[in-house]
Amino acid sequence: MTSKNKTIEERIAALEQAVAWFESDEFTLGEAVERYQQVQQQAATIQTELAELRHTITVATAQDTQGAQGEAGAADGAA
Repeated sequence: MTSKNKTIEERIAALEQAVAWFESDEFTLGEAVERYQQVQQQAATIQTELAELRHTITVATAQDTQGAQGEAGAADGAA
């Protein structure tokens, strides 16, 4: 699976695994800077994806609310 096709859950799991390296016995200062930059990029990608999901949910919720209000208004007018 390519990195573009990963689910948000897979991205978070990969980020957690990358962060765990910093607490492992494999940690070296020489490699830390490069890995830190990779972790920052992973976190930024996750934040962007979460923001997109939040927007989608907000729009869907607003549409549901407007639809429910429209249905209630139509029912009131029919009575």
